[in-house]
Amino acid sequence: MNEKNFVINGTGGSLDAPVALLTSTNVALPMTNWVHWNTNIFDSLGYVSFTNAISPGEPQRFYRLQLQ
Repeated sequence: MNEKNFVINGTGGSLDAPVALLTSTNVALPMTNWVHWNTNIFDSLGYVSFTNAISPGEPQRFYRLQLQ
């Protein structure tokens, strides 16, 4: 994390397997209420990365990776 961006990394995925980034401002919400933010795929080494801009006025935001 830096002043402008939050980077989320995942490991252990299969080559070209899709993974979704879900987000919510309330970690206690059921998964069905989390918002789909972005989709990416695992690379040949099993890594995936997402970079998201930080909203200065937002008090908190939670993220989850979901295999698809």
